[in-house]
Formats: sequence, C-alpha cells, structure tokens
Amino acid sequence: MERNSLHQFTDKLGDVIRKSGRGILNRDEFGKGKGGFFMHGPNADRFFSAVEFLLRNWVPLSGGYAIKRYGSPAYHSEQIHF
Repeated sequence: MERNSLHQFTDKLGDVIRKSGRGILNRDEFGKGKGGFFMHGPNADRFFSAVEFLLRNWVPLSGGYAIKRYGSPAYHSEQIHF
C-alpha cells in the first residue's frame, strides 16, 4: 500500500472523528504488511457509528476488523469484521 494513500485515509478518518465530536484518533501504526488505527471515545457504539461507513469502504481494510471496547481492555469487547 502506498504511504500517501494511507496518510490520506488517516487524515480523512481524523476529520470524520473530529467533526462527529465522538472521540479522537489517537495514533496509527503500520509496518511489515500489518497496521492499525487506535481511536477512542466515551461511547463505543456512538463512536463506531461515526466511522463505520468509512472503515467498511476502505478497500485495504477488507478482511480486517475493528474492536469495540466497553471500558478498559478487561471489560466486554466486540469484534467487527470487514
């Protein structure tokens, strides 16, 4: 994947999150053919609803997944596959 394409998507994702007011894009990590976005907000369901369309329609994420966590990592979580 081209770095430029990745940076463009990260910028778009950050804009959607900022405009939604439902959380923040904390960081992204990519290397060795894998990567991830780290995002959080006060309500996992509301946050995910703000970014779901963008994530589901980004072709490089096809076959990937998101994890919605309800509280700290020790609490309930839900994995959503794309």
